Formats: sequence, C-alpha cells, structure tokens
Amino acid sequence: ELPGAWRKIILQAISAGLDIVSGLHHVLGHDKQFAAAAKREKVRIHDVRVPPADVGVAEDKLRKLKQRRVAVVGSDCNLGKMVTALELDKGLRERGWDSEFIATGQTGIMIAGSGIAVDHVLSDYVNGAAEQLCWESRKREVVVIEGQGSVYHPAYSGVTVGLLHGCMPHTLIFSHAPSRTKISHYNQFAIPPLRQAIQLVEDLTRPLLPAKVAAIALNTVGMSDAEAQRSRKAIEDETGLTAADPIRDGAEKIVDAVELALEQ
Repeated sequence: ELPGAWRKIILQAISAGLDIVSGLHHVLGHDKQFAAAAKREKVRIHDVRVPPADVGVAEDKLRKLKQRRVAVVGSDCNLGKMVTALELDKGLRERGWDSEFIATGQTGIMIAGSGIAVDHVLSDYVNGAAEQLCWESRKREVVVIEGQGSVYHPAYSGVTVGLLHGCMPHTLIFSHAPSRTKISHYNQFAIPPLRQAIQLVEDLTRPLLPAKVAAIALNTVGMSDAEAQRSRKAIEDETGLTAADPIRDGAEKIVDAVELALEQ
C-alpha cells in the first residue's frame, strides 16, 4: 500500500522534475493525482510491479532448450532468495558460464533492469510469466531464477508453485533460516522439518521436469559465528547437502554444487 505520508513527498519529487520508480502494488501511474502531476512536469512514473501486457498461460516451451535453469526456493518468505540468486549468478559468470539472473520481484527488477514481478500477475498467468522470462533468455547457457515465498506459505504459495512449474528448473537451491521456527506473518504454522520441506519441493517438480536440491543457502542473520557454524554442520549432516550463508561464508560452495549439478 501507499503510506499516506508519502503522497506529499512523491508530489514534491515530481515537481522537482524527478522520475518516480515504484515497487508498490499501488500503481502510481493509475493514480489521477500523480498521473496529472507527471504529465504537467513531463516526468516518467515507472511502476515496476505492473506486468507486460502479453503475459499468458504457460505453453511448455522450455523443456527442449539447451538452456539450463536453476531455481531458488525456500522454507519461508524474506530469506534472501534474491541475494542468493544474484551471488550464484555472479559466481557462475566468474567461472566462465554464460549465466543470467532472472528477476521475479520488484527489487530484483530494479537491480537487473528487467523481469516480471510475478506477485502482480493474474494467477492463471504466473506460470506463463516465469516461462516467458526464461524463454526471452533462451540463448543463455544458464539462468538463475529469483524465488518468492515458499510452496506451503499460507499467503504466497500460489506464486511460489507457479514460478517453480513455469520455469521448469533442472536444479534447485533451497534457502533456509535455521533460527526460524514459524512461517512469517503466521505464527500458528510451524516451518516443516528441513528434509520434509526439501522433499516437498522436489516432489512438485517431478511430474514436469524432475529437479533436485543441489545446496542449501542459509540465512544466519542474528547468529554468532559459532552458532552459524554449528547450524551449518548440523544441516549438512541432516540433509547430506552442501550448506553455506552467501553473506557470511560467500557463495563459492553453493556455486560448486550447482556446477556439479549442471555438469551431470
């Protein structure tokens, strides 16, 4: 939503000749007051969340491509899936892969300069939006798709599963915060055990294009180095997968795991 106190500030910015870039669900360009002010001052309002007009349903265009797709999923929302995707893409490019970060949310679009905010897309077209983004980058050797929400989140699961089915990934990175026990905004729902959550995501890919989790990207914010190290080791022992915090540890181990998965 647009906070009421922001309206005056945005109008002042327009009067000063500044273009406006907004990631809100509230579409500023459709707001009569903002639209009139922007026209008068000859400035541009760019509503990042508004999807392109040509998004439709998925058409199964990706399976036969040589392109390899890596999707970032997770155990909850607001885990750092975007940061993980950006660091993974950067790491792959540094190792010589022709990789591209695919933005699926408003902040990712502001960073990448392109993408579709899938949480503003009609529900029937979420899969198609994910497919379209990958198809537009079909000449890339690898694409890394920014994740949203979680497949069991009470509010955001539709977007998450739509992304997963639409982009048809070949391998997955699973984001997880070891210190969290409850789903964000819904304290009545516990986050499932990690192995169960990973299995659920893998099961959802199986009917279309089976994909396995290659590594776990941890979010250890608020933990000491010792606590983070203990959690990382416990998770690796529990799952048998590589685990690392892209911020605290760097993304090298995650890139290693993805490279191995892509080569296989």
